[in-house]
Amino acid sequence: MERFGAAIGRYFTQHDQPWTITHQDFRLDNMLFDTRDGNLPVAVVDWQTFLRGPAPLDACYFNGAGLLVNLRRQREEQLAKCYHQNLLDRGVKGYDWNRRWHDYRLHTVHGLIMGIVGAAVTEPIERGAQMLSPLINRHAIQAMDPDTLSLIETG
Repeated sequence: MERFGAAIGRYFTQHDQPWTITHQDFRLDNMLFDTRDGNLPVAVVDWQTFLRGPAPLDACYFNGAGLLVNLRRQREEQLAKCYHQNLLDRGVKGYDWNRRWHDYRLHTVHGLIMGIVGAAVTEPIERGAQMLSPLINRHAIQAMDPDTLSLIETG
């Protein structure tokens, strides 16, 4: 956390295109699933923080928040490749896999920022602690796994 705090300014200077609409808090708690076989199988809610932002941001956040650490470690690169292919299939050009993986690694810290800000700005209640503590821990581990801090510091 101390290293990240010292490097956070560099992180924000490294945001780069391609841009997409980002939810910024894209996790299972913000999804409603239709269990009645309707026309809309899932709806994403809680859009008050949406912004134009780096393409991999929401995918990184979703994987870090929604998957247990061991499962995320096993599947993360495969999921990132699937997301990358979907970007290409939908018309994103000039965004090769190496750059995409670099950007994915870079934005693993977004979940850490969201968790810490969430803990700082909300009233301390038991449900919040039960949600934010594992979220912060998962995202910290997600950022440490690919050595994101070195990427930010040398970026």
